Amino acid sequence: MARWKILIAEDDPISFKLLKWLLQKLLSDDQYELLWAQDGAELVEQTLETHPDVIITDIRMPKVDGLTALEHIAEKLAPDSELPKIVITSAIDLPDLSSLAETFQNFEVIPKPVEVAKLSAVLRKLLATAG
Repeated sequence: MARWKILIAEDDPISFKLLKWLLQKLLSDDQYELLWAQDGAELVEQTLETHPDVIITDIRMPKVDGLTALEHIAEKLAPDSELPKIVITSAIDLPDLSSLAETFQNFEVIPKPVEVAKLSAVLRKLLATAG
């Protein structure tokens, strides 16, 4: 069975713990490795270093916001690199995501507060397409 790398970019430790708990309920420990970035700059750095299969990112974060971080990731990865699958969480109105949708072919938006059923469905869909 594949072991997926899931990188959560979340500046709020309580929200991170909630997402971590949700993942523990949805996946067995041998199915995934969990990584944490506390802001958008760390998200870019960790993605380039660890090449996660899935990124779950908040939009509003210090230093670099989640959407800008994803744009930096797409620019910095080698052209032949497979881009990670993306889950965006936000409690705010989302900006136009059409350019991001063109760059990242597999991405979903989940509003906050995150619903277990929605996160489960999205993760199963994205992980089924993860290489």
